[in-house]
Amino acid sequence: MLCYAVDSKESYDKLAYYHQELLDADPLALRVLLALRIETREGEPLTSLQQRGITPISVDQGQTRARDLKIAHYFEISARTRQGLKEFFEFFQQIADPTGTKRIDNKGELWTVLDKMPPVPPAPTVRVDTSNIFNELRQSLNSPLVADVVFTLKDRVIYAHKVMLSLAASVFKELSLLSPESNDHVVNRIQANTLFMKVSEHAYAGNRNNRVSAMVRDDIDYETFVTLLEFVYSGTCSISSVEIAHTIQHIIAGSSLFHLQHICKNVAAGNPQANAAIFRLTQQHVIQHLATLHNKSRKVYSDVTLVLDNKHVTAHRVILAARSGYFRELFMKDPEQSRVELSDMSLAVFGCLLEFIYTGKCTSLNATIAGELLTVAQLFRTEHVLVQLCESALVKSEPRTGQCFVIEYQSRD
Repeated sequence: MLCYAVDSKESYDKLAYYHQELLDADPLALRVLLALRIETREGEPLTSLQQRGITPISVDQGQTRARDLKIAHYFEISARTRQGLKEFFEFFQQIADPTGTKRIDNKGELWTVLDKMPPVPPAPTVRVDTSNIFNELRQSLNSPLVADVVFTLKDRVIYAHKVMLSLAASVFKELSLLSPESNDHVVNRIQANTLFMKVSEHAYAGNRNNRVSAMVRDDIDYETFVTLLEFVYSGTCSISSVEIAHTIQHIIAGSSLFHLQHICKNVAAGNPQANAAIFRLTQQHVIQHLATLHNKSRKVYSDVTLVLDNKHVTAHRVILAARSGYFRELFMKDPEQSRVELSDMSLAVFGCLLEFIYTGKCTSLNATIAGELLTVAQLFRTEHVLVQLCESALVKSEPRTGQCFVIEYQSRD
């Protein structure tokens, strides 16, 4: 008998391999293909799988695999709901006793036992909340801690960060044109579509990147500019008036922020509720940008090096401070610190921690490292979602005690 779980594509893909082993052992043996855990195709179990990007194996897929392997008998059962169990056992009882002389009280006794068995309790679950990454990134805006950009609007100042502004590089193109090696470099721009009247760059302590100072145009008010920056940092914003929507549209005209253009149009048209779906898309864009920084482009505007077991990893202090209480406190105590020595964790756990800090996800998390990562998450004071992810991985790995019974047929000969 070959078995696979409908919520495990890996077990489904290995059927051909194990089928060949059965044929090698006994080419004439009766072969049966059995699909398990069919309760995961609907309801709450299905929702849980979909949240993890998993699609259960369908009935058609199972039957197709049985035909491909030339297996004549295909069954689907659920130990939890007992769906399909009667048909499955009836089949084997018929095989073992085709004349019916050994049936147990015309099947009544056997099914009475089955019906009296309490269902297997569902696996314990740990609630995993949605990551708070967007709010934490938004809160880092206008914080002087590790800021490398200072905007001036008349008599007011806004602190920002190059790595976050790179999300909207086409809007802040004046900043990207400055040479990273130059100090005290001043650029004056008075074109009609430019965002700044003057941009200057200078070196400052505690950061390998030069700090940029930019004087924003006089016709752009503080609330409008902060609204634009909030969108860049978090993928969402609250546009309080039609006037602000029109001003932002003018500022970003011709840029890559076409989603924000649609958001402003909806506000101007009196239909801000239509922006909910757009915000979901723009937040995905933020996560994709941060994932790229984490995986491929971490050196871009990096300002700190993390060291673990002689492995050097460049990172961004604004993201570390926004997402970890440990790093935030570290940089508050020593604003000039550009190298952090870490210890007492494996490289695998270190990788999971950084991935979560940058993206709010932990795709490589498994039960092997979840216990260690749970301790690290508490030490680095990340949001509680990482603790929940670790607890969920540990719960899923725990073997559960189920119920089973054996029906044994003995020949009287």
